[in-house]
Amino acid sequence: GAVVPLCVARFADPGVRSALAGRLFFWQGVGSLLGSLLMGQALPWAWPEHFFVMAPLALSIPTLLLLGITGEIRRGLAAALLAGVAAASLLGWSGPGTPLAPEPPLARQSSAEALRFLAHRTDSVGTASVAYDRRKHSMALYTNEFRAAETGPFADYMQVLGLLPFLLRDGIERVAVIAFGTGTTAAAVSLWPDPSEIHLVEISRAVFELAPHFAGEGPLADPPTPAFLRDPRVSVHLTDGRRFLARQPSGSFDLVTMEPLLPYSPGTAALYTEEFYEEVARVLTRRGLVVQWVPTHAVPASYYDSILATFARAFAHHSVWFLDGATILIGSLEPQLSDPERVAARLPDPSQPATAILHDARLTGIEDVIAAYVGDDLLSVVGDAESVSDERPFIEQVGVWKYDGTHRSFYRANFSQLLRMAAQAGSGPLDRATWTEMRVHRLKGYRHLRDATRGSKRLESARRAVHELAEARAILPRSVLLFHEETLALRFRTELEFSERSNRRVVALVEEQLARDASSAMLEAARGLVGGPDGSGSLPPGVAAARATAIAPFFFDDVPPTLRRLPAPRLRQSPLEEIGILPSGPELAQLASGDELLAVALRSAYRVRVARALIGVMAERPLTAPESAALAPLLDPALLEWSVEAVGGRGGSVDDEVRPLWREDLPLPAGLAVPELVPSPQALPEVSGATPEPGASSTDSPPRKH
Repeated sequence: GAVVPLCVARFADPGVRSALAGRLFFWQGVGSLLGSLLMGQALPWAWPEHFFVMAPLALSIPTLLLLGITGEIRRGLAAALLAGVAAASLLGWSGPGTPLAPEPPLARQSSAEALRFLAHRTDSVGTASVAYDRRKHSMALYTNEFRAAETGPFADYMQVLGLLPFLLRDGIERVAVIAFGTGTTAAAVSLWPDPSEIHLVEISRAVFELAPHFAGEGPLADPPTPAFLRDPRVSVHLTDGRRFLARQPSGSFDLVTMEPLLPYSPGTAALYTEEFYEEVARVLTRRGLVVQWVPTHAVPASYYDSILATFARAFAHHSVWFLDGATILIGSLEPQLSDPERVAARLPDPSQPATAILHDARLTGIEDVIAAYVGDDLLSVVGDAESVSDERPFIEQVGVWKYDGTHRSFYRANFSQLLRMAAQAGSGPLDRATWTEMRVHRLKGYRHLRDATRGSKRLESARRAVHELAEARAILPRSVLLFHEETLALRFRTELEFSERSNRRVVALVEEQLARDASSAMLEAARGLVGGPDGSGSLPPGVAAARATAIAPFFFDDVPPTLRRLPAPRLRQSPLEEIGILPSGPELAQLASGDELLAVALRSAYRVRVARALIGVMAERPLTAPESAALAPLLDPALLEWSVEAVGGRGGSVDDEVRPLWREDLPLPAGLAVPELVPSPQALPEVSGATPEPGASSTDSPPRKH
């Protein structure tokens, strides 16, 4: 548009300038129409991998040659422009992911050792890559080189999207999973027998083609097709989520569950607008549910409020849940919450596959459902927020993430809104005064736990987290969700205490935590310095360092002063990297028992799965001493109850086999009698020096002793 008139004015003869300008602008208009079709539709499909290189060559070079040959512009100028286009294309041709450098960008980043690049795909939508993250023992999906999702021991919220709806509703038959991603949500849905149709929707063929890499827990040389994709109930739709729903008749689905990318990812804001939610409401049955993940950690407070408000205005009946650090919204056209007794009746039998996944997600019983629930009156908190619409998708624009010196400020601000919702005294079936009090304690504790990861007051935050979560658990002592959150807070507190000093009191805290927690690399390393009878380590320093590295391969990159005497292992790799698909049953129980590094890593990363495997063995025979030692620190309230049932089911002695495994931090299950214990004079309070939050209620008394 700018070059053509300049060329006409500079080079065309004045006598023919007007006619020439008319012809040029005519062909420019035709070219704009054809170019839009070519650039937007044809060329991306013809050359998906090298489109950005081939497009300028395909369009510019013939045009310049034509202009030069016909004399419309001087041949010298045409040649110069042609050389420039060729040079630019050659530069692009040599970039990452091109013929001269076929490795995609992520593969080059993998040289940093933390990521092990596995596969790469490109299509008309963008690029997709999968890598194994050695730091977290997780499989990570990258879309356009952005870390979009991951699967692993510490990424459970995606499972919740496919689990929680079935606890709130029965009769869910037709399901749509929007934004397939790693397939984790789809796999969770497929574990339930209720659905007769499961429709998986993904806009990117490249993303879908990488699904086999997420079929296991680690890198796979020959990834198999995931089991859920072989399910005859499953249909795959490679299309845009909104377009898919628009083609469906009204009342088509009993469940629509989705986890879109962050709202400011290109094009994703369209899955957060009021028009989209109206389309979802149209395709739902009267009893249907819609479930959506919202990034608590990654959007400014005003955007977070707008997303919640837009959702609430579209669905008269809605609820908010908080699990695994994520906000989960559930909407419906009719009331969705049931009495606790009816929810408990929907929980699957412990022998069913869905039970293991529910346990991974910390949803083993009705106590966990009650604890995860936040509230059902969003608009009373965020009712003043502006709705997101197709006309004003303002959430797609966000500045650089801000820091306040301790953590990303988004999380704390958004957590304040969750706390306001939790503090409201509702009248629904999951609302009781004591449960409201529990939720406030829980969310305060989780907020402090988040603060404990960064900043100058980490230890104080960790102590407050322990205090609040202990109070929450005192109200629902059998909640597995609250137990694991309290365990995490205690781990942070103990690690931070040990990082600052190593005295008698701290050593006692370390030993106490090791008895209930097998997931801390720092505390495993501490075995090389403390716990021995003569004040030395309970393990040789080299052994303790190797165990810590098995849990966290890069642990010794940044260790506290109290551990710098330990020898850092040369190999920074977890033995889990060699296990592509985790075994189960007796095989897993055998691998996870004993002091081998693989056993240490398995107990750390797969606490629930290892414990269930050992309890399965316990149902057949008494455990050996190494097996009992492996199981003891893995037990939570539900696992302890299942241990009693396993031993009692085969006629074994519960007192002889299970009572030695019981810990004071676990509630007594039915069938297990433990004599009254006299507190040891060395017993320490769970929080040393913790101070309640300003304005805390009278219920914020010093926490219990375990």
